[in-house]
Amino acid sequence: MRNELHFLTGRRTDILSHALLNTVVKNFGFRGSKFQKDSEAFLKHYYLQARRISQILETILIRRRSETRRSFNWLGGRYSPFGAPQKKKASSQIEHSRFLRSPEKWMQHFRYGQSQGVSLDEPTRTTIRQTLPQFKQAAFSTSALAADFRAILRNKGKVAQVIRQMHDLGFLGRVLPEFGRLTCLAQHDLYHKYTTDEHTLRALEILDEIAQGQGTSHGPYQKVLNEIHDSSTLYFALLMHDTGKGLGGGHSSKGALLVRRAASRLGFDPDEGEKIQLLVQHHLLMGHVSQRRHLDDSHTIEEFVKKVQRPDILNMLLLITYTDAQAVAPGVWTDWKDYLLWDLYYKAYDRLMFTQGISSSARAELETVHQQVAHLLKLEIDAATIRKHFRLMPEKYALYTSTSQIVKHLRLLPQLEEVPVVLNWEGHPDKGYTDLTLVTRDHRGLFAQIAGTLSAFNLNILSAQLTTRDDGIVFDQFQVGGQAGNYRLHQQDYPRVEKL
Repeated sequence: MRNELHFLTGRRTDILSHALLNTVVKNFGFRGSKFQKDSEAFLKHYYLQARRISQILETILIRRRSETRRSFNWLGGRYSPFGAPQKKKASSQIEHSRFLRSPEKWMQHFRYGQSQGVSLDEPTRTTIRQTLPQFKQAAFSTSALAADFRAILRNKGKVAQVIRQMHDLGFLGRVLPEFGRLTCLAQHDLYHKYTTDEHTLRALEILDEIAQGQGTSHGPYQKVLNEIHDSSTLYFALLMHDTGKGLGGGHSSKGALLVRRAASRLGFDPDEGEKIQLLVQHHLLMGHVSQRRHLDDSHTIEEFVKKVQRPDILNMLLLITYTDAQAVAPGVWTDWKDYLLWDLYYKAYDRLMFTQGISSSARAELETVHQQVAHLLKLEIDAATIRKHFRLMPEKYALYTSTSQIVKHLRLLPQLEEVPVVLNWEGHPDKGYTDLTLVTRDHRGLFAQIAGTLSAFNLNILSAQLTTRDDGIVFDQFQVGGQAGNYRLHQQDYPRVEKL
C-alpha cells in the first residue's frame, strides 16, 4: 500500500488520506458488501494485518526482554539491542496445566489481575490466544464466567485496561461475539478517526478517567458517576453501544436488539437488561437534542423525558453521550457542546424529579434513605424534625439527593433562625470549582440575586440544583467556577460573598 501511495503521488507519501483512499481501493480490487463500502472492506483487511504483525512483534520483544540481557560495545559506547532496560512490570501467571486451560478459569484470572492491578504474563497470553479455537461457544456462556465478567464491569475506574487485554487476545470476541464482529471495523467518513472497536475501548478509558478523577474537564461528570451504584450496567451499555454498526442503517435500533440477547446471556436481571437496551437504543439522542433542538421549548424537553423515563437512565445517558463523543477524535468535543449537554441534563432532571410519581420499589428505597438520615443525625436532630423535613420536600427529593447532602441540609436548617441566609462552602481546588449550599426563605427574584452576587466575583454557575419546601424554605446547591476556567474562589473570599 505504501508503494502504491508513492506511485500515485510521484513522491514520498506515507499517509493514506481520504483524497487517495478510493483510488487505492480500486487499484487493489477490493469489493465491499451490502452494508460495507469498498473502502471499508479494504481498511478492515489492512487493520487486521497490521494488528497481527503488531501482536507478533510484541510477543517477540517481550520474550527477548525476559531473557538474560546482553550489552554490546558499539562505536565505543554501550548498546542494548532492545532499548533501555525496562522496569519489571507486575504480571500474573497461570499454572499451565490442563485444569486451568478453560475460559472460566481465564475469566477468573482476568478478574484477579484487575483487583491486584497486574497484567497477564506473555506465556499466559500466548496460551489463551492459541487455545481459544479449541473451545466451542458454549464454553464461553457459563453462568460462572458471566458472573465474573459482570464483576469486572462493576469495578468502577478499572475496567478499560482489562477489557482491552481481553480484546487483544481475542477472548472478548468469544465472550461477546456481538462485539468481536467490530474488530478492525472501519468507518469511512471525515469524523471517525478510529476503528469501531478502538473507538469503544477509548470511550471506556475516558469513563475510567472520570471515575478516577483525572482531568479537570471530567469533574462534573464524576459527581454524576458517583451516583450510579452498580456501574456494570453503564459499562456494559457503553461497551455495546455501537454493536449495530456494519449492519446497515439505524445502528442504534439494531444494536439494542443485539444487546438484549447478550445481556440475557450474561445474566443481567430483566430490569438492568431493559436499561441497557434503552441506553443503546438512545445513545445518540442526548447529543442530537442538545445540539440540534431549541432547549427552551418545553415540548422539546417533554419529548426527551418521555424517552428517557427515569433519572438513573438520564445519568447514564449523560455519561455515555460525553464519553462517546470524546472518543470519536481529538477536538470533536467543545466547551459549547458541553454547555448544551448540561443545559439539557438539568432541564430534563428537574422534569423527571419533580413532575412524575415513583414506583413501589422506589418508595421502598425512600424509606431506606429516611432511616439512614435518621441514624446519622440521631444524636443531633430529633426524629420529628427529620420527618417534617421529608414531608415538606418534594417526594423525589430523598430519592435523587445524596444522603450526605440531605444531612448537610438538616444541619444548616437551624441556623436560619438566627440569620436570613445560611451558606456552606466546599472547595475542590484540584478540579477548579467550589460547591456552595445555600439555605434561605424563598422570595421573588432570589435566583437572580444569587447569580448577580456570584457574577460580581467573576464566578460562573456551572450547575444548580434548586429545591423548595412547602413552607417556602429553599435549599439550593451551586457548583461555581471561574468565567474563563482559570479562577476559583479562595477561602478568604467566602465572607465577602456572604456579606454581599
